[in-house]
Amino acid sequence: MRSPFLDFCWGNRSNHTWWIIALTAFIVQMIVYKIVYPFANYLPDSYSYLDAANQNLDVNMWPVAYSKFLRLISVFTHSDKILFGIQYLLMQGASLLFLFTLLYFRPPGKVTRIILLVFVIANPVPLFIANYVSADSLFIALSICWLTSLIWTIYRPQPWLILVHALLLLACFIVRYNAIYYPLISLLTYMLSRQPWKWKVAGILASFILIGLSIAYTSSQMKKETGKSQFSAFGGWQLANNALYMYQDIPARSRRSAPPQFAGLEADVRAHMDTLKKIKFTMADTVSSHFYLWSPRAP
Repeated sequence: MRSPFLDFCWGNRSNHTWWIIALTAFIVQMIVYKIVYPFANYLPDSYSYLDAANQNLDVNMWPVAYSKFLRLISVFTHSDKILFGIQYLLMQGASLLFLFTLLYFRPPGKVTRIILLVFVIANPVPLFIANYVSADSLFIALSICWLTSLIWTIYRPQPWLILVHALLLLACFIVRYNAIYYPLISLLTYMLSRQPWKWKVAGILASFILIGLSIAYTSSQMKKETGKSQFSAFGGWQLANNALYMYQDIPARSRRSAPPQFAGLEADVRAHMDTLKKIKFTMADTVSSHFYLWSPRAP
C-alpha cells in the first residue's frame, strides 16, 4: 500500500514538478558554487573533528558523531567537494521534507506556497554552511528532520514514529550538545499530540532514556581518558578560561591566597597579566581573546 504522503509529493503532478525543479536547481547551484569557491572552508574546530576522525576517537573536546560521519565518508572518498555536496543535499533535502510536510498538513494559498518553495530552493545560506568542515550542516539537517517528526507526531501520530523521533533526537544530540534542550520540546509535543497516554509516555521515556544513555556513555569514556567522570570536558575548560580572565579585574587589595594546588598556576597567570601591561603582545596573548583556552603557551 502506497503512502498518501509519497503520493502527495511524487504522485501529485504539481508537486512532482517542484521536486524535479528543486533537485535540478540544487545540482546547478552546487556546480556554480564550486567553480567560484573550489576549496572547503576550515574553522579551528575543523582540525579537531578531522583529528578525531583520523584516530577514530570515542570522545573528544567536541561531540564525536560528526567525526564518525567524516570517517564514514573517507571510506569512499577524501574529496572535500564530495563532502560539500553530501552536506548541502542533506540540508536541502531535509528542508524540502519539512516544507512538504507543512504543505501536506496545513496547505497555504497558492502564492504563499510558491514563495516558500522558491525560498527553500534558492536559499544561498546552505551553500556557505555546507562548504565548512564543521558539524553545523549535519546538525541543521538532523534538527530539521527532528522538527518534521514533531509535526507528524502532532498531526498523524503512529507508534513507529516514537522510535524514529527518539533516534533523530539522539542523532541531533550526539552531533551537537545544543540539542540538550530538545527533549523539553519533545515533551511538550507529546503532551499536545492526540494519541493514547501509553504512547505519549513511551515517546517521552524513549527520548529521555536515549539521551541519558548517551550522557552516561560519554562520561564513562571521558573517565577512561582523563580520570574524571565528566560529560563535556570543553565546558570545564571554558569555565577555567573565563575564571582566569577575571584576575585582571581583581584589585591587589582584594586578592586572597590561592589553595596550595593552584599556587603555581596563579603565579604564572599573575606574571602573564603583569607582562601584558609592559609589552605589546599579539592578539592571541591578550586577555581579550581565548589565550588560556587555546594557546600552547598558556599557563
